[in-house]
Amino acid sequence: MNTPHVELILANTRSTVVRHKLPSTTYGAKDEFIRIMRNAYDMGEFARNIYVFAIDGAPGASRKSYLGLLVEYDNDHFDLFDSCKMNMGNRSREGEVTSLLRNISLLTNYNHILYTTKRIPHTIGDMQPLEAACVIKMQTMKPLLSNWHAFTSTFQEDYTLISKSIFSEKEWDSLYSKAKMAIRTINTVHYSDIVNRAGEFDYINLGRVGVSGKRMVIGVSNTQASLCVVDKEALQTLVDDIGQKASFYVYEDMLPESVTTSPGQRVLSLNKVHCVALSEESQNWV
Repeated sequence: MNTPHVELILANTRSTVVRHKLPSTTYGAKDEFIRIMRNAYDMGEFARNIYVFAIDGAPGASRKSYLGLLVEYDNDHFDLFDSCKMNMGNRSREGEVTSLLRNISLLTNYNHILYTTKRIPHTIGDMQPLEAACVIKMQTMKPLLSNWHAFTSTFQEDYTLISKSIFSEKEWDSLYSKAKMAIRTINTVHYSDIVNRAGEFDYINLGRVGVSGKRMVIGVSNTQASLCVVDKEALQTLVDDIGQKASFYVYEDMLPESVTTSPGQRVLSLNKVHCVALSEESQNWV
């Protein structure tokens, strides 16, 4: 494989590239990658681009292709993941890939998730991280979420475009639309701000925070949200104060307690947990 000159590929030749070793299990690799992305988001390191690619399996490997990722941050740092075992071998493995893409589409600009139209040789693992990043960046790229069907062909030995029905088509199709409608900006406000601005929100979500006595109130308008944390005892008063000014929904599952301290977890949780309309029955969730 030809290795290009760094200065021809990277705008900043002082860029740093860290190669990560992920857990050997596919679900563990998925969760660890999301954790790394979330932690970077928490520290204000935002992904400029995420490059997703299929890697040829080495001789003797159990699969003919595996998933690889290269994350490029605004500070010109790169995280390289070119040795994980995630793949598209069956519906369970495919589900892990779509789950991963759903998460990263919330933590970055969804139009900046790109895929390489050709597989990367397995020998990339023998390269120095900076060289490997250059090889990946020099490939022909296309947006992934809006071209998911073509992306799946890169895992086929001869790039065959097999029927969409073979895949979880509805899940793939929903990635792009959900990413476009996702809450992107979340600001913490006071109790009075939620009450006074209730009529401005498209809807208000109520959620239970872990096993604590805290409750979360989220006023959503388009892709922006105003968030307030209150004690359980104050929630009913807040709902009564707002009255008919807004529509209320309830998160069916508990929000993790880290949602109060982690900006990345807020983006992930507020967009992923299913909501139902507030009623006498659903109010039991909060």
